Amino acid sequence: MSEVRMPLVLSQVIHDCGTGSKTAEYLLRIPLELAWFEGHFPEAPVLPGVVQIDWVMHFIKDLKLVGEFSGVSRMKFMRLIQPDAQLKLSLSATVDSTSVSYRFYDDNGSYASGNILLKL
Repeated sequence: MSEVRMPLVLSQVIHDCGTGSKTAEYLLRIPLELAWFEGHFPEAPVLPGVVQIDWVMHFIKDLKLVGEFSGVSRMKFMRLIQPDAQLKLSLSATVDSTSVSYRFYDDNGSYASGNILLKL
């Protein structure tokens, strides 16, 4: 199996809303070749939640915020992310940059959502 660690980013849009708030949206394709599917679970591959949080932290860097990770709140997993899914990840920083809300979703609803808390 190849060492693919990140989803295939099909497109990205980053906005600075002018009020100190920043948002970003990514269109992602989740290939079967992701190393994270190996062994989780062989008969029905599912993307682990910890990997989803890792991806959120990776993409938060695009918002160029100064805070450091201090925790996660309101984390919810509503649907399983499986191979070959095409979905969106949206990020939205609060005006004071103390948290970033995230949501993995497609036209049929949400896969996961929550808030990343940042320490300034």
